[in-house]
Parts: sequence; structure tokens; C-alpha cells
Amino acid sequence: MINFSKALLSDLGALMFPENCSICRTQLLGNEKHICINCQKTLDGNGVGTNLGRLIKNRLAGRIPIDHAISFLKFEKGGSVQRLLNSIKYKGNKDLAREVTLRLALKKQKALRKLDIDLILPVPLHFRKEKIRGFNQSRELALGISSVIRAPVGSQLKRVRFTQSQTKKSKAERWNNVENAFFAEDPKSIKGKKVLLIDDVFTTGATIEACGTELLKNGILTLSVVTLAVADH
Repeated sequence: MINFSKALLSDLGALMFPENCSICRTQLLGNEKHICINCQKTLDGNGVGTNLGRLIKNRLAGRIPIDHAISFLKFEKGGSVQRLLNSIKYKGNKDLAREVTLRLALKKQKALRKLDIDLILPVPLHFRKEKIRGFNQSRELALGISSVIRAPVGSQLKRVRFTQSQTKKSKAERWNNVENAFFAEDPKSIKGKKVLLIDDVFTTGATIEACGTELLKNGILTLSVVTLAVADH
């Protein structure tokens, strides 16, 4: 009886306050959650036939040593991936972040499990920005990936300087913005570890380089990178 009442209330709530797709904003059907089936098909086909991880390694070549790199989606300005990320980052949708990552990680689970990772570290937000946003989207992505590869998610990497958004900055401005912005807390706990660094979008690589430089300086064995998306430019 209690379960029936809960189901009835849930159905009534869906009728009174219908949920829209996080990407195209059309009203979701009863069996859809967060993303409509059409947008999900678009995401499933995104980046197919393209080695997105190679884009990351190529852009970081000569800057920091990267063991492996994987990205799930190709980012295009104004496209579905940008709208997805905006829904995650600026509309506080933690469940969407983890569910999308889990779905994409399961599709890439064979490649992910080959990474042989000891510790997953999300790119951190400054505590002030995290308080404003309510959560760190990279940590939610990390938790989704952790559920697939069964490696722990740590919090040893800290952002010690409040930085401006990277969105409209040039390559040089992006690096200046994040240089010395990160600090490895409890370095003994990461020394000799094979670390997987998680971020939402890879563009010029300034943030990954700044984080990776700090981690490598503190003795991690290898550094690999996984991002939800990579900008193809």
C-alpha cells in the first residue's frame, strides 16, 4: 500500500511538474530520465571513429608526461555537449553528471580497465566556488568512473587560489590563470601511485598541466587523464 502511494505521488508529481530534457528542453516521456531518447542517441554517436584521447596527449606533448588519455565526447560550441555541461555545472544537476558519466564509462569500460589505476583525483574547485555551485562536477564524474574501474576517489589535490573562469581566455591567459593554483595535500599518500586525473572539458590543457605538474612534483608514478569532453580545435 505504501509503495503504491509513493508511486501514485510520483506520477502526480510528473504530471504537475513535468521534467524537460537537460539538452534540448523538450518534455521527457515517462521512461526517460534527464535526457530524451533523441539526445541520448546524439550523445551515443558523438566522437565515434575519433580517438579523442589522442587529442589530449598531442596537446600535452612536451608539457607533462601522460600515460593514457581518454575523453568520452567531442565538444562543439553551441552543441549538445555544451548544453549538457551547462545543465550539470550551472543548474546544479549532480545526478545528471553521475548518470551520464556512468553510461559513457560503461561504453568505454574495456579501455578504462586497461589503465591500471591506484587513485582517482578530480580537478578541484576552490572552496568558495564549490560553495556557490553546491558541488564539484569533476568529483561527480570521478565517482561515476570509480564505480566502473573500482579505484578509490581521493581529495588530496586542492585548489588554493580562487581563479576566474577559463571560458573566454586565450591559451596564455589560461595558463597564467591556473599557474600555482593547485596544491597536493598529504603527498606521502600519493607518492608512487598511478593516478587518474578527471576533468569535465579539455581545451588547451592548462588546468590539466597545472594539476599534473603538482602531482608529478610530489612523486606520483604515472599520470593518466579522463575527461567528459574535449574541444576539437
